[in-house]
Amino acid sequence: MSRKKFIIVLTLSLIALFVLVILNICKTYDIEYTPSAIYKAFKSYFNKQEAVEDDIIINNDKEIKEKVKEEVKEEVKEEVKEESVKPSSTPSTIKETPKQTETKKEEKNYDYSFDNVSEMKKLTILKVGQKVQTNGFYSVGDGGKSLYEIVDKDYLSTNKKSADEFFIISLDNGLYAKLILEDKVNLKQFGAKGDGKTLDTLAVNSAFKNSSGHTLYVPSGTYAIEKVYTSNNLTIVGDGKSSLFIAKDGAKVSSDMFVTSSKSNVTVKNIAISGNSAVNSREQGHSAQDGIHIFDIWHSSNINVDNVYFIDNVYAAIRIIEGNSIHVTNSNFLNVDCGVITLGSYDNDDLLIENNLFDGHQNSEPISIYGTGKTTNVVINNNTIKNKRYGSAIYAARGVIDNISITNNKIYNVAAGIIVNANNATVKNNTIDNTEALNYSDGCGGGGISITKTTNADVSGNTLKNICQNSIRVASSSNTNIHDNYIEDGGYANDNFFFVNIRENNTNLKFYNNTLVRKNESLSKNLIMGMGEQVSVEIYDNNIQNGIIYLYPGATNFTVRNNGVSTFNRGSNNIVE
Repeated sequence: MSRKKFIIVLTLSLIALFVLVILNICKTYDIEYTPSAIYKAFKSYFNKQEAVEDDIIINNDKEIKEKVKEEVKEEVKEEVKEESVKPSSTPSTIKETPKQTETKKEEKNYDYSFDNVSEMKKLTILKVGQKVQTNGFYSVGDGGKSLYEIVDKDYLSTNKKSADEFFIISLDNGLYAKLILEDKVNLKQFGAKGDGKTLDTLAVNSAFKNSSGHTLYVPSGTYAIEKVYTSNNLTIVGDGKSSLFIAKDGAKVSSDMFVTSSKSNVTVKNIAISGNSAVNSREQGHSAQDGIHIFDIWHSSNINVDNVYFIDNVYAAIRIIEGNSIHVTNSNFLNVDCGVITLGSYDNDDLLIENNLFDGHQNSEPISIYGTGKTTNVVINNNTIKNKRYGSAIYAARGVIDNISITNNKIYNVAAGIIVNANNATVKNNTIDNTEALNYSDGCGGGGISITKTTNADVSGNTLKNICQNSIRVASSSNTNIHDNYIEDGGYANDNFFFVNIRENNTNLKFYNNTLVRKNESLSKNLIMGMGEQVSVEIYDNNIQNGIIYLYPGATNFTVRNNGVSTFNRGSNNIVE
């Protein structure tokens, strides 16, 4: 064969081989025989295969090697398929059907994908700037699916970060994987297990610290913790009572759970927090004086607690030590000691406690303004408080309290109802019913509403039934109006207690348009008892059934008129009409 013929045969053979390769690739990837699609297939195929070979040389992990090969193969196939359905210069030759549009895959935004974090750590070919995906933190589908960016030590140094193995994870090749946060973040992405056995403190702290500016979602689970700190501009949202944080077994007296210190704009919603009193009990030293602090708020502002369950704690649920705009709403305090309490000598402003349920536990006050500083602009509205054997339902009588509104609360079987020592107080439309408490073997409890050393108070529209001691007691107050209340049977404890007890040193006190009904005739007939020296007290236009008004010896400066019952005046300088 001549040289010329040999060259022709060889050329034709190469062309035939090339055509066979093209046909094979088109058949394998199911593409059309267009020049553009064929060119794209060749380019993607050979580039990706070269990358795979490089990776195989660097990495000797067979499992990861095969995973990378499969991913590259899929990427080539997808690129080729996408090219095959792109419109050409002759649109009539390619028709994109609705079915094709629906089944198209979204473009990947990561370079590698792994089943879990442990697998990600092993891949040594990862480079700075790459993005990788894990389909779980510990295992696929555990809620920890995340996207990470690969960074180096310089990034950590510049941003003053360190690898905590939850938000920033150290890799085997000396680099780091930093969690990329979406607007809504899952607590499981930080490695929290929520199995009730694993101590999740470190994972939860990492989540709280690094989720500032985001919404942190807490899926259902039981997260055992010690002390965790919230950050600024953080929203924590769960699935309700099933998203439970629980104090670890053996937590010490005075230990904290949630701490918000010198922070602002924090919202905690739809979760539960338990002191685990079945284990962290009185026998372990926990008491009404001190124990586990479920949620401490120190020197902070704009803190919102909504629909949170505070459960099973020998001591306090929410402690406020200097707060501004602290709002506690729609929450449940079940078998806890103090529900919401202010402490310390600091000032507080704008406290809202509304639409909550306080149920159970023996000691202390469900709602208590107990700090010795100044507390202003307090609203306590529409709460239900019941089954508190000792203590007062609402205590607002320590420090300087200015502008407090206590309205529409329902109080059942609590030792004492509402105690107020404040300036500019409204106590309105509350119900206090201690009928069941009358059967307690160790005493029937305390009083209903007590107003002491208060200026500018309006006490109206309240209903009080079966109060053990004084249903309403007022002393050393000025500019106080008590009107349009309904009182049925009070003063059960002994003859020293009455439906209404007006004691010493009141100025401009008016008691009018109230209804007092003595159904239990074993109770004293002295429904209104006036005692001590007054500056000026008026009792008028009341509806008093089956009782009398009694002015005790030493009572002075009372004016009593138009009440329709007898007034026994044993005092002096009184006007009785």
